[in-house]
Amino acid sequence: MTIGKSRIFLIWAPLCLFFVYQFILRVSPNVMTQEILVHFQINATNFGILTSLYYLGYAVMQIPIGILLDKYGPKQISAFCALLCVIGALLFSSSDFWGLALFARFLIGVGSSGAFISATKVIRSWAPEKYFSIFVSITITIGLLSAHQAGNLTSYFMTLFGWKKTVLYLGLGGLLLTGFILLCVKNNPKKEKEEIGDKIFSKVFLSKLFAHLIDKKIIWIGFWGAFLTGPLYVLGDVWGVSYMMNVFNWNKHQATEASTIIYFGMACGGPLVAAFSEKFNRHRKNIIAFLAFGMGLILAFEMLVKPPYEVVLFLNFIVGAFCSYQILVFSLVVLNTPPRLSGVTFGVVNTINMLSGFVYLPLVGYVLDKYWKGAMEGGIPIYSAETYQMAISVIVVGLFIGGTGFLFTRLKKT
Repeated sequence: MTIGKSRIFLIWAPLCLFFVYQFILRVSPNVMTQEILVHFQINATNFGILTSLYYLGYAVMQIPIGILLDKYGPKQISAFCALLCVIGALLFSSSDFWGLALFARFLIGVGSSGAFISATKVIRSWAPEKYFSIFVSITITIGLLSAHQAGNLTSYFMTLFGWKKTVLYLGLGGLLLTGFILLCVKNNPKKEKEEIGDKIFSKVFLSKLFAHLIDKKIIWIGFWGAFLTGPLYVLGDVWGVSYMMNVFNWNKHQATEASTIIYFGMACGGPLVAAFSEKFNRHRKNIIAFLAFGMGLILAFEMLVKPPYEVVLFLNFIVGAFCSYQILVFSLVVLNTPPRLSGVTFGVVNTINMLSGFVYLPLVGYVLDKYWKGAMEGGIPIYSAETYQMAISVIVVGLFIGGTGFLFTRLKKT
């Protein structure tokens, strides 16, 4: 079944906006760290746990959401996921109870898991095959650019309304998005539904799925890739603003820009890294290792030398461009997976990838608390520049471990 170009765009646009929306919710704690610490009277470890629950919720739903989308189509599933984000945001904005705040953040992660995968499902189902890569790349680019601007936008609204009302308004805005999805998104074409039928829940499918879940090659690719997520999840999403304000003595606007420019770098660097890898397609895992070591050296240099603001902006842009290693990771997955199971293994590796955020963020918080020097203000701990440097060094070590892992991992195709 074919539909007009304008109709394809209208089906895709709400899900692209959903991808943008989940990025705004994802990075918002980066500029709210101090306010959340004060409101809930918590330390860095607890804040790390709070923010990491987004990644846990996202990770555990990757494969189930993919199966549900194949079975029922993106309209109701993506609208329900968007509604979960709304409920999570509203609960978080109104909560004075720590347990409810944890649940709300987890719920936002669960809902966010349906954004990008729903967009790709719609593109695959309705757009001509020759436009698939274009639509996917546009979706990713718009999402990354929105993450770059989300920090400044959230910070601006916080100065007007405070952090709780900002989250409240984000939640209410999600209601409009949910309505837009229900109004415009179409489910799978009839032919696709017939092809899927009940096969997706058959014993044969499930046995193949389980067999591939424990494929050592795929697990190692996901495992070493998880070590490389620190710059994006730790600096770009959660701890970057606080780290840069304390270590470099910058104001909040400067620290926000230096933190979120990682996403801008990733948006610009993705096509370059992909093109470079195509030219040297037999050395993908070595290129990943090179990018990992490069990120580690840049971040170590920033901590030791503390260069001027403009230099850090440029260096963090480069770090963001190097974060496009993820394109190469998923290329390795495709190359080392049977075509019929590439979607499933993509979900497996992405699950491992997101679970790394569930590990990294509390770990950074734990190191902050472990080396905390006892300073308090307003009933919450105050962490020194040296303490932040110790905490962020965790991701530098992770980059070198992950890069080394890729160098020594044996794959059929690299």
